[in-house]
Amino acid sequence: MPQLLIVGCGFVGKRLALLARARGWEPLCWVRSPESRERLASEGLDVIAADASDPAVWDAAALQLCGVDAAVHCASSSGGDPEDYRQVYLEGTRCLSRLAATASLVFTSSTSVYGQDDGEWVEETSPTEPPTETGRVLLEAEQVILDRGGAVARVAGIYGLGRSHTLNKVARGQASLDGEGTRWMNHAWVDDVAAALFQLATHRSAGVWNVCDSRPVQQVELYHFLAEKMGLPKPVSGSDTRSGKRGLTSKRVSNAKLISSGFHPSRPDCFAGYSELLTPFLAQKS
Repeated sequence: MPQLLIVGCGFVGKRLALLARARGWEPLCWVRSPESRERLASEGLDVIAADASDPAVWDAAALQLCGVDAAVHCASSSGGDPEDYRQVYLEGTRCLSRLAATASLVFTSSTSVYGQDDGEWVEETSPTEPPTETGRVLLEAEQVILDRGGAVARVAGIYGLGRSHTLNKVARGQASLDGEGTRWMNHAWVDDVAAALFQLATHRSAGVWNVCDSRPVQQVELYHFLAEKMGLPKPVSGSDTRSGKRGLTSKRVSNAKLISSGFHPSRPDCFAGYSELLTPFLAQKS
């Protein structure tokens, strides 16, 4: 049975592990905490509990890793500052590239590496000029994997059952539009992300791949859609609050390359995904 190493089995990684097992692969899950190890082990998964940002830990696990057939780095940083990113992403990919010497490699990056802010369409060959230091660290980590002939998955904003920040903000009345709300947003349903990562890893794909649904949406359209569905006042214009790890960007990310590989997202746009998330929310209100 082929083995898939998954570095970081959180929101996306756990789904990837379960998908891999269902497809006849043996997932080897790497998590940071003993608590995470216990949760995954209770589902019958093989788990390493150790800090994957520590090169010494990688060396200690070398014998376990040398025989894996494919590996996906989808860990999340413990914090949001550049040093956290360097430890988890840059050092992690360097160690992975060194020790999983014959494996098909995939690194889960972010569409935040595209710095476009004028609403233009971006594809994998578009310029990457991220406005944040964390975005620039991601580009360094990407290059480590690309130099090994691996795949880089630039993933849009992930949401799904268990994570719906935008829906929660609107539901709590804490959402306001950035300016007039014309900023373009890009989304990726969590199970579609896991499926795309599995495809890239098991097909030994190479190069950069945008992972997102097929329809970017402007902030005002999404916020008003959610408010209307929940019977709440529509969020109004406020100050431009864009900040944090994803930076000050507004672009429309194309998934045409991924579609051309035969992959099709199960939720073609965020309205389909959020409609599914709204069902239990509305049931609680009734």
